Amino acid sequence: METENIKRYIQEKWKQGFLPGGNILLYADGSVVYLNYYESYNPNNGERKRYCSPVCDTTIISLEKYDNDIWVKSDIMLNSSLSYKEGFIHGCDGSWGSDGFIVYTDTGNQLIWAYCFEFSNPIVKMELEESLLTCYSDNETVVTIDLDNPVKIKVYVPDTTEERFSLMDYIRGKTDKPDIVFWK
Repeated sequence: METENIKRYIQEKWKQGFLPGGNILLYADGSVVYLNYYESYNPNNGERKRYCSPVCDTTIISLEKYDNDIWVKSDIMLNSSLSYKEGFIHGCDGSWGSDGFIVYTDTGNQLIWAYCFEFSNPIVKMELEESLLTCYSDNETVVTIDLDNPVKIKVYVPDTTEERFSLMDYIRGKTDKPDIVFWK
């Protein structure tokens, strides 16, 4: 498929409310950064860590070659959008339940890029500090993205019950921001 056709194809899917499933960063030109997401557990101290990092570049056409059913119905979450530069960043949910999306569009709602996650659940709250975007999901996952370099991403999930409750109270607007460092 030619580049212009791929761009139109991506925009049409977005207008229909579809984004690809999986852990990827999709760009409007059809290029994709495939992400590796995994957890580690240290049985000696009970510490869990989550990691999310780029693995390789591919294309949406290449992904569809092996799975033509990768598109997931998505919806922009109510009160989960921010203005940014010449457009908007939206937190979205998906029809699979465990997926979440972070979508950057221009002012005409044309997709610029979209993060697609299988692990996050819906993105329900976002904060922007300069070019650092922090997104909160309804399963206590925190995703931080450097908007100057969208491939630069960190994922945080609280380990302790106290941290989880503190984070959920913050997401629901009941408390001040918890003292947890997301970006190091």
